[in-house]
Amino acid sequence: MPAFKVENEAKMQTKKMKKLVAKITDRKNLVWVPKEDVEKLLKLGNEIRFTPKKNARAKGALICVEGGPKMTLSDIHNIGDRITKPLPKNAEIIWTAKVTANKKSTSVDVVYVY
Repeated sequence: MPAFKVENEAKMQTKKMKKLVAKITDRKNLVWVPKEDVEKLLKLGNEIRFTPKKNARAKGALICVEGGPKMTLSDIHNIGDRITKPLPKNAEIIWTAKVTANKKSTSVDVVYVY
């Protein structure tokens, strides 16, 4: 499958969003989400944010966790729980995790769809 290409550039407002979408759809690094799933998530709402909105319920979230060799499945699970706990039960969530050999800490990128 080809890498994800956004047809509606209005949804790709920032370099951070472009970088995140490229990261989760890049097959060379074995972090890959089908483009149809990402498109479906981005179409759920009309606003994309990198921080949660107060008093608003997100329709979905795109979560990318990247860590070093010491990162465990339990670490990933705990991160996912903290991010998704305030979301509605029917929120569409796509998440991916990647281990990078020389990475010493864990980084988390999240995009909320409203």
